[in-house]
Amino acid sequence: MAADPDNAPRRRALIVVADPVMQRICREALGNAGFAVTNSVDSGAAAVIRAREQQPDVILLSQQLSDVPAPEAVKWLRSNRESADTPIIILGGKPDGAKNNAQVTVLQRPVTAGQLQHALTEALDREPGTQRTLP
Repeated sequence: MAADPDNAPRRRALIVVADPVMQRICREALGNAGFAVTNSVDSGAAAVIRAREQQPDVILLSQQLSDVPAPEAVKWLRSNRESADTPIIILGGKPDGAKNNAQVTVLQRPVTAGQLQHALTEALDREPGTQRTLP
């Protein structure tokens, strides 16, 4: 008997974004891509805690959070076993903002839902240990 795709576990995403408009764009793109999003946070510290609890399949991170810039939050996330290899997409970042960070995609402003959906597909299909900057 074939597995029922409607009952398949959905991929989980963690949104780490302070801007409500960008949160909406993220939720829309994630929903269209079949992701489950339970909530969002706006700080790097909260991202580390949520990543430990939820063990998401991907993390969306805005360039500037309420407590630290994205590159610092990436360091924090990478220092934890639960999120060390999780793909991260930095929204509205600079290409050099993720230097030497594996599994990081940087989307430059303005970020659209279509760009985000494309980046999600690429991030989840990419070989571990690689980085990508998308215009």
